[in-house]
Amino acid sequence: SSPEEDRDHYHWHIEIMPKLTKVAGFEWGTGFYINPTPPEEAAEYLREAR
Repeated sequence: SSPEEDRDHYHWHIEIMPKLTKVAGFEWGTGFYINPTPPEEAAEYLREAR
């Protein structure tokens, strides 16, 4: 929505993300994306990040 007061400028925020998988009905309908990473790979990645 627009601000109640007049402003000289607006702050814009744009995110650009690579498309890694095809968007299915769930993603289109909800705007939420499912992470296709298996839990084992995620756990290994988190262990190495320490």
